[in-house]
Amino acid sequence: LATATGAARIPLLLALADANKDAPAIGLPFVDEALALLTAHPSVPREVEARITRSYALQSGGTYPEALAEALRAESLATSLGDARTLADAHYEVSLVQWRMADYVAATASIGRARRLLEPYGDSPALARTLSHVGAIHFNQSDLAAALDGFVAALRMSETPPTVRTAPPMLGQHTDEVLSGDLGYDAERIAAMRASGA
Repeated sequence: LATATGAARIPLLLALADANKDAPAIGLPFVDEALALLTAHPSVPREVEARITRSYALQSGGTYPEALAEALRAESLATSLGDARTLADAHYEVSLVQWRMADYVAATASIGRARRLLEPYGDSPALARTLSHVGAIHFNQSDLAAALDGFVAALRMSETPPTVRTAPPMLGQHTDEVLSGDLGYDAERIAAMRASGA
């Protein structure tokens, strides 16, 4: 982190923020710096990640209205991406804040959207987490049968070995995407790097 500058700092800051999101005094400065850098080096996927992390850190500090605003911002940004898993993560975060605010009807609707997006992909840690959260919402509503269904479904998934459903990317397949989208390099800089053999 000490030697990274500009857009190269963003993924490092987000990793540190995520690792410390349960300690808002530590995690929030990292994510806030990442968000400030994202204004100069825009990346919608990174901003979604940053806002979800910021929302979670704010929840950990008990600042629920601000956490909900961040989660809703992440959800809005994720909608524009068209990536089901990223949008499901944002819906999950919105539901988590709504649940902590005891808005169980809204939390159930949000987690339902996440579940519908994840189920076509089959068993995954994200779907197991989602099902467990469904159980927690029902538990708080004293619907113990539905809570048990959610918890048991999540447990069943944790016992299912993961499967690879797609081939891994080819070496260098996403290089241009990472250089331009994540690191903010323009086409000239990428071409110059290629010309120099980098």
